Amino acid sequence: MMALHLPVHGLAGMLCEVSVSTSASGVQIKREVQKATGIPVKEQRLFIGNAEISNNMLLNEAKGDLATGISLVRRPPEHSRWILDVMSDQQGLRQAPVEAREVPEVVAAAIKQWGGDLLQYASLELKSYRELVLAAVSSEGLSLQHASEQLRADREVVLAAVAQWGCALRFADDALKADRQVVLTAVSADELSFNSRVNLRLAKEGVDREHALQYASAAMWVDHEVVLASLKTRFWLLGDPAARELSESRVFIIKAIDMHGSGLLKWVSSILRADRVVVLAAIAMHGAEVQAKTERQLQEDKHQGKSRKHVPRCSLYRDQSPLEHASEALKVDRKVALAAVAAGGYGAWRYVARELQADQEFVCAANALSMAACPAVRRRGQR
Repeated sequence: MMALHLPVHGLAGMLCEVSVSTSASGVQIKREVQKATGIPVKEQRLFIGNAEISNNMLLNEAKGDLATGISLVRRPPEHSRWILDVMSDQQGLRQAPVEAREVPEVVAAAIKQWGGDLLQYASLELKSYRELVLAAVSSEGLSLQHASEQLRADREVVLAAVAQWGCALRFADDALKADRQVVLTAVSADELSFNSRVNLRLAKEGVDREHALQYASAAMWVDHEVVLASLKTRFWLLGDPAARELSESRVFIIKAIDMHGSGLLKWVSSILRADRVVVLAAIAMHGAEVQAKTERQLQEDKHQGKSRKHVPRCSLYRDQSPLEHASEALKVDRKVALAAVAAGGYGAWRYVARELQADQEFVCAANALSMAACPAVRRRGQR
């Protein structure tokens, strides 16, 4: 492999020349420099132009003109000691002297090793260092709360924070809480972190309903795409007063049911739970959900060696039906009630108005629609 002869320059001029391969790593180059100069590896910072060569970086990956050689900046011995201390102990930065918490390299090493939350122990000045804060929020979005006011208004920094943890939006500048891309990124990340370790901890602390959208501007609560993304894991958002406008929009709710399922009907406004079109849309979706679950069950049975051609719908979603959340007037509506029974069998029958359950003509019609799906309905019709 071809060897390169690289001059190494210090502040006072050329220090030495080292011979290394193009695939040498940063730490291998530093060892060669140590052999030539006696400067310990841990005290060396090597640069090609303005780009620092990290220990794990390969020389052929480095950006810059190798023809001019590399520059060496010697790290003070106490800095090296502080770096080792903060990397070996998670409490190291918190317990470090004030002077150590003022050194970018020391704080960066702690954050890289243990996570962005350690930004809180950095000096006030370092909380304004953009690259340092970016590294912190990329590993722990909530560390945005420790950044300077200026960086909490920095779009790139905030995007990195909310992409890691949606609820970091809470600490962003107000202008960015109204930024559609920022909010969409936050609610999308919110979905991914919904069942994460941190969210489970928050639930134990009584804030299990924290979500990114609650920190967005009022304008975001009427943005269809933003709210639809939020509803994927949190149907109950439609019960929030801020979502009232959309919870009363027939077009939006039908689209939401189509995207996220029939269970959404529970959370819409009473106005739309009395809307025949909306309730029928939810019932149709429920039928599709039951059918999909039936097919999955049959596939599982086949995989397990069981043999049956039919799974009774009444055994699936036994106690569930959109009809439960429909208005009383719609529970008496023959078309709505028959559609619900056809979609969900006995799970829907229990929510049909008593007067229809006592109507022999209706019972026969319901029986014809759901007999194969749920014999329980047939037995009721024969009483």
